Amino acid sequence: MEYNGYLYIVGGWRNTSGITSSVLRAYVNLDGSLGPWTNMASLPTPIRSAGVIRLGDYIIVVGGFDGSFLNTVHYAQIDGSGTITSWQTSSSSL
Repeated sequence: MEYNGYLYIVGGWRNTSGITSSVLRAYVNLDGSLGPWTNMASLPTPIRSAGVIRLGDYIIVVGGFDGSFLNTVHYAQIDGSGTITSWQTSSSSL
């Protein structure tokens, strides 16, 4: 997912540790190369294969898989510097 020149990776799978709650971002340079990856606030739970969208200055993570299929919705606001500081879980699920 992209926002204001940054590429974000939300959750996923790591070969060494399995499903992850990590959220990372890297700046996309003008030549298409990436700057260094920076850790952002982690998701409340490890998730892979989720739908991830941006709506305004919010990232919304829908569903996914953690060993079982999920019906949760998590969201976080991106501040002016592109930083995510905390995640919320919606009271409305799928």
